[in-house]
Amino acid sequence: MTHKVNTLISNPYGNVVTVTVIGCGGTGSILLATLARLNQALLRLRRVYMHVRVFDPDRISENNVTRQAFSPSDIGRFKSVVLAERINRFYNTTWIGFPYSWQDSLDTVRSNIIITCTDTASSRIELHPYLIEWSATTEHPKKLAYWIDTGNTATTANVVMGGYGAKEHQIASDVYSIPKDFIKGESSFDERIASEPVPRLPFVTELYDLKEHEKENPLASCSLAESLEHQHIMINDFTAKVAGMLLWDLFTLEYIDWRGAFINLANLNIKKLRI
Repeated sequence: MTHKVNTLISNPYGNVVTVTVIGCGGTGSILLATLARLNQALLRLRRVYMHVRVFDPDRISENNVTRQAFSPSDIGRFKSVVLAERINRFYNTTWIGFPYSWQDSLDTVRSNIIITCTDTASSRIELHPYLIEWSATTEHPKKLAYWIDTGNTATTANVVMGGYGAKEHQIASDVYSIPKDFIKGESSFDERIASEPVPRLPFVTELYDLKEHEKENPLASCSLAESLEHQHIMINDFTAKVAGMLLWDLFTLEYIDWRGAFINLANLNIKKLRI
C-alpha cells in the first residue's frame, strides 16, 4: 500500500511548512542538525522553507556534552535556545527555541509536523488528544498533517509516523499565501478546502501500549558513565537519521510506502514500518 502525502507538505502554502520538535536531548539535538540540512536542500530543490520551533525546559549539564550535541561552553544554558541560535547563525534561518515545556504554550506548539523526542510515555499520551484537535482545524499554519515519534532503548529504537490531517480533506494549496508576518509572529488566516479523501495513519499511541513498553525498557540517566554503559552511544544518531530519511521522502515524493522503522544496533538491522 501507499499513502498520498498531505498537500500541506507536498504543496504547502507560501512554500512554508511549520515544524515543532518537542525535546532536544539525545535524539532531538542531533535531529535538529539533520532538519537544518534538509531545510537547505529543500530551499534549493523546491524553494520550500521549514520553520522550526523547538521546546525543551532543560538546561545543559556536563553529562549532556558527550551523548548530546552540545559543547562544554554551552553548559548552563537552555538546550532549545542554544540549538536554535546555533542553526540560525550557521544557516541564516529564523528558527525559535522555547526554554519551557510544550504544555506551557499549546497554541505555539501547533504546526504541520510535530516530532517528539521525549523520554516518557506519559508525555506522548498527554499530547495525543491535542493532535486530534489540531488536525481538525482549518487554520493552515497550525493544522497538523503528521506526528513523527522517536524513541529508543539501549540498542534499539523506533520512528513511527501517524497523521490525521488528511483524513477527510486536504488543503487547496494554490489559493492564498502565508502572511509575511507569520514566521515572526502568530498571525492566522482562513483558507478554502478542497475535498480529497486520504486514508489516515494511526498515531503511535494507537498502535502500541506505551506505558507497558516504558516499564519494560527504563532509560538510565543518573550519570554520564551510567548512560554510556547502558545505552549505545550511536543509537540517537541512527534514530535521527531514520527520521530525517522519512521526512525527506515526505517532502520529495507524492506517495510513500513506509511510515517509520525499527532499528536494532546489536545486529545492524533497520526494518521499515510499511503503510
